[in-house]
Amino acid sequence: MRKLVESTFVTLDGVIGSPEKWSPPYWNEEHNEYASRLLFAADALLLGRATYEGFAQAWPTRSGDPYTYRINSLPKYVASTTLEDPTWNATVLEGDVAEAVASLKELPGDNILKFGTGELDRTLLEHKLVDEYHFWMFPVLAGSGQRLIEGIETTHLKLVDHSTFSTASWCSPTRQSSPRSRRRQGRGELTVSGAAVAGQPPRDGAQRRHQQKDWPQPQERVWLGLLTANPAPWRPWFL
Repeated sequence: MRKLVESTFVTLDGVIGSPEKWSPPYWNEEHNEYASRLLFAADALLLGRATYEGFAQAWPTRSGDPYTYRINSLPKYVASTTLEDPTWNATVLEGDVAEAVASLKELPGDNILKFGTGELDRTLLEHKLVDEYHFWMFPVLAGSGQRLIEGIETTHLKLVDHSTFSTASWCSPTRQSSPRSRRRQGRGELTVSGAAVAGQPPRDGAQRRHQQKDWPQPQERVWLGLLTANPAPWRPWFL
């Protein structure tokens, strides 16, 4: 069975809307390589209507690199009850969306990649159709905007991997999991990880440096989820 993999950008206060306003300062080749691995491991895209309309307006006007060629050429499946006459190699899913997505997963092929998080995810979560969530965490407080899947019941996710980037952002692939048998009714856990220090050796000991020419360098440092704008060497509060 094919895997459905979701990729979405998230700020520290849970905002996913308008990532073009807060994510560019943190992009570098590490991000590009990770995004390319996700895209080239898939042979189809699943999109909600809003994401589709934004992508269909922007991506067809671009060219000149393998990523752009790949995303433009892949077939797209759109979950919408209002979209008519889709373009950009897109097909609108008909009938019950959960059944349609489940049928897509049964077809032979590579992964199905979904960009963005919205109303469609309520249905996907309810039917446990997403195999992996790749949450790109950015050390930004957006203050307002669309948030990550509000209004749902407690849902358990299991951390399966994580990647840290030299720009102080990180990506935590997770999977939906079954609640613990001893959990209290209506409560659960969300397991994520962001253990890294920007500008210091990652776990593999490799030194990574990146210079952004067009954007100011983020000064935040991440230490087990703690953010600080203080450029001085980090020290525990009790020293």
